[in-house]
Amino acid sequence: ACFAVFSGLRLAARKWILVPLYLAGIAALAYWARDAEIDYKFDVVWREMDTLMRVIVVAWGIVALDLAAGKGWLAPPKRVRMLRVAVAALAIPLALNAAERAWLTKLEARLEGKPDFMIFVIDALRADHVGAYGYGRETTPTLDALAREGVRFATVVAPTSWTLPSHLTLLTGLPPERHGVVADGQRLSDDALFLGEVLWQAGYTTAGFVSAPYLDAAYGFSQGFDLYDDFTLAQRSFAGSHHGATGPLIAERFDDWLAEWDAAGRTRPFFAFLHLWDVHHDYTPPPPYDRMFDPDYRGAVSGVDVDQDPRVHAGMERRDREHLIALYDGEIRFTDATLGGVLDELRRRGLLEQTIVAVTADHGEEFFEHGRFGHKQTLYDESLLVPLVIRYPARVPAGVVVAEPVRLMDVGPTLLGLAGVVAPDFAARNEQPRLAARDLRAWIGPRSERALPALSAHADLVGDAPRPLVALRTAERKVIWPADGVGQGEVYDLRRDPGERAPLDPQAVADLAVLRQEMAAARRAWGATGLAADAVLSPAHQERLRLLGYGQKAGASEEIDG
Repeated sequence: ACFAVFSGLRLAARKWILVPLYLAGIAALAYWARDAEIDYKFDVVWREMDTLMRVIVVAWGIVALDLAAGKGWLAPPKRVRMLRVAVAALAIPLALNAAERAWLTKLEARLEGKPDFMIFVIDALRADHVGAYGYGRETTPTLDALAREGVRFATVVAPTSWTLPSHLTLLTGLPPERHGVVADGQRLSDDALFLGEVLWQAGYTTAGFVSAPYLDAAYGFSQGFDLYDDFTLAQRSFAGSHHGATGPLIAERFDDWLAEWDAAGRTRPFFAFLHLWDVHHDYTPPPPYDRMFDPDYRGAVSGVDVDQDPRVHAGMERRDREHLIALYDGEIRFTDATLGGVLDELRRRGLLEQTIVAVTADHGEEFFEHGRFGHKQTLYDESLLVPLVIRYPARVPAGVVVAEPVRLMDVGPTLLGLAGVVAPDFAARNEQPRLAARDLRAWIGPRSERALPALSAHADLVGDAPRPLVALRTAERKVIWPADGVGQGEVYDLRRDPGERAPLDPQAVADLAVLRQEMAAARRAWGATGLAADAVLSPAHQERLRLLGYGQKAGASEEIDG
């Protein structure tokens, strides 16, 4: 870059032989800057430099520009200008390289002993279909083993019942009411602080591997990642009855990246984010998983022909519903096998014991418990309760079960705490301390903290009428209310009615007013942050959403199927 600038300035002296070098330098600079987040990385490097090194870099910059122009305070005789340019073009990169090496030396010393990170998100995986959470079918042997070797959180509440805002909450520690991305035409702005950015600033190398349309970089997810691999989206077919298994491709791309990181000498610990989408509808597990849990079914229902129309569900036979759930379970078992393959690769490279492994989901899935199928429609527990298992033998005792309810937005602060990465801005940016994201290490220890109230929002059905909902869940109560506060909501006693089948008479709930006040106060305090922006979606991306049954409703920018 320096040589390109100096060569360009020399064009005034008609040194035309430098034109190809100038153009090549500019092209290389443009290619590098395209995905390098140079302003962000320069800011980090500058903060890590010693004061003396900063003075040297600034001084070299002033001298170089003056020498290259051939004028000013330091201009030597005309006959040696080309020598000056060559010296400056060589010296500046060397000085910057020395500064970078000094920074990396400090960084490596600070990172010595820091663990690697992995977060797996299994899209649409409800907690009660996981073996470790009491499910009768053997859907998750790998995840169950992780739970035995680490900590399992028994009740984990997602912030919403659809993909886009829930993932943003997971990776920022901000609930949807705070980050503001609640519709599929929105993205999170560059001013947001992501978990990957926190770890990058701490010196980690970062990589993300995703395959779902709502994890596209266009929504802001790539912030803080050295590599954000959403390229599989362009390689998949979303048309027809089978969308293709994505988990093995994600695992393969991660394994390739891990091999490169390993070959480079493991100089920096890594943070990897893997999003596994196969559990999401359509339910089309490959053999033998397609018949694993219902081999005797002879009906006509498949995992691709169930839509959102409740009239279809009303006429569905019980046997057909059972088969649909068996296909869903087959997808879970298939995805669990993919998870096992990735963990085996970590184990083969001797990395598993030093890696913090967290497995969770963004939301659950409804199977007609309240007359609906899918998600993003209601805020009942079948849509909101997700698994969370964290394994890290160095800091997490094996076999611990945390019974107190926690929230999906608490995952980031907890992982940072386990690694000893200090990031106060990540976990303490809410004005409601009682509802802010928390480090859950205190819940893992022998003296567990009290349950955390969880706010969930932005499902869009009250009865059959599209209308936003908001819910507040405590250990004992669940309140689901229209977001505008108009009309009647639902209240449940979760101790006596965990399935939310028998709503209480709101007039008879003594603490309802207190719960609704807390709900309203949290929403007011969180409010809009200005972090939401309009997403620029390519025609190809919009077509993927359409083929998957997603889209925009008339007069609004909302996800239909989530």
